[in-house]
Amino acid sequence: MTATTENDVPNVEKTEDKPAAHLKDELKAEPKEESKPVEQAIDISQVTVDAGVASKVVKQLEYYFGDKNLPQDRFMLREVALDNGWIPLSTMLNFKRLANICNDKAKIARAVVDSASPLVQLNEE
Repeated sequence: MTATTENDVPNVEKTEDKPAAHLKDELKAEPKEESKPVEQAIDISQVTVDAGVASKVVKQLEYYFGDKNLPQDRFMLREVALDNGWIPLSTMLNFKRLANICNDKAKIARAVVDSASPLVQLNEE
């Protein structure tokens, strides 16, 4: 068994004032020349999420981006490196545990926005 240290993980910043990783709301992002087509924007202002579901969503996302999982998860490390730490919600919904909790992008986005999590945040651009 080998131990992973901060030095073993390339390009993963750990600072107190910056989240370890970000969720990208690709529904509101402007398309880049090389990116896939962007879906229509959604408005989460009218979206409500049950407190229990929201808590489970945020807890699961914090696990994915946490110090225990992220340094050892090659897929997540590749995804984080693609867009300066932002990962599309559609990519996150490929994870069965998150999709089993909630498979609605708008509700996941609302849960992240409403949370006080230091690890995850939503890019609303």
